[in-house]
Amino acid sequence: MGENTPPQQDVPPSSYIFQLVLATTPLLGALTYFLYLTNMMVSGNNENPPNISFTEFLLIFLAFFFSWNGLIMYMHVYVRKRRALVRLYLDCGRIVFGDVRYDESLSGDLFKRGKPSWWFYNFNCLGLSKNEYADVVYTSEFGAVTKMVRTYQPFYRERVAILVLDGYPKSGLPKRDIEIDVASQDSSHLFAITAISIFWLFFTLFGAIVVIMAMDEIDGANSADGWEIFAYVVGFSFPVSFLSNYIRYLHYKQWLLESGKFDSELP
Repeated sequence: MGENTPPQQDVPPSSYIFQLVLATTPLLGALTYFLYLTNMMVSGNNENPPNISFTEFLLIFLAFFFSWNGLIMYMHVYVRKRRALVRLYLDCGRIVFGDVRYDESLSGDLFKRGKPSWWFYNFNCLGLSKNEYADVVYTSEFGAVTKMVRTYQPFYRERVAILVLDGYPKSGLPKRDIEIDVASQDSSHLFAITAISIFWLFFTLFGAIVVIMAMDEIDGANSADGWEIFAYVVGFSFPVSFLSNYIRYLHYKQWLLESGKFDSELP
């Protein structure tokens, strides 16, 4: 515990990247088989055609396209902006001193902390993450501040350095936690996951186009519907993924900078 506490990353470590590749290999086999079936259905060589339509094949490929596009946007919108915001504390933050009050019985359960409105942002509420939380108490120029923060050192600490950004008196974060966070930010992991996601983005896009071309060979009218579905999904996936991740970042930024309370605001 303490200085040796392992960092928790916004991008998975190498072992999880390997698991991602391993876990998606069967998916690659399944989608490749769908392309094989598409080719057999067009050529008429399939004596026992599958009980699935070209439209369903198309929707499957486009659904995965949308998902992988969302992951790319998460990495390059939310993760990058979050990292820049955290580094801003080390570059521009001023030091005050305060306490980190950790309670193991409440740390991972935000409902017990009275924060159910954050369930969509904090996976802890669904039991999908093991983030630890603590209350930071320090004094700003406007009075004493109490704030819940994510901590990488889950134990009670007294008189530790707290970094506060100018203009945001409620933005205090323990300096040591920020240093651990920044140290865990490995660009190579971000690049690896992005490369995997781009491969899947183009593979699912290619698969969708192959299916539409097969629809055109059998029934030109259906291919027109296919191209329309393709245009809607591809056209909307980028702005929807970008906006959802940007909104998530804005929520995170508001939580980081303004979620604390002065003593006068506490019940």
